[in-house]
Amino acid sequence: MQFTFDINKAVACSGYLLEKEGGQTTVFVLMKMLYAAEREALSGWKRPITGDSFAALPKGPILSRIYNLIKKEVLSTNSDMKKWSQHFSD
Repeated sequence: MQFTFDINKAVACSGYLLEKEGGQTTVFVLMKMLYAAEREALSGWKRPITGDSFAALPKGPILSRIYNLIKKEVLSTNSDMKKWSQHFSD
C-alpha cells in the first residue's frame, strides 16, 4: 500500500514525540516511537500519520524518509530538508 508523504505531519509528529521526551532523544528511540505511532494509526484508523514508507534495518523497522531527513541524506535544496532543518538540529 502506497501513501503520500506529508512533511508537515512528519515534523509535527516528530516534534510532539521529542517534546514528550524532554526535547531530545536518540535517533534510535525517535525512530522506534515514530514507527510504533504509524503502525498504531494504520491499525486503528486505517490511515497513516505521516504517509512515510517502512524500511527494515538490522536493528528493526523505521520510517525511511524521516530517517533520511534525520541523517541528512537528502539534498539540502530539497524542500522537505529545508522544512525539517527549520525545526530540528543535531
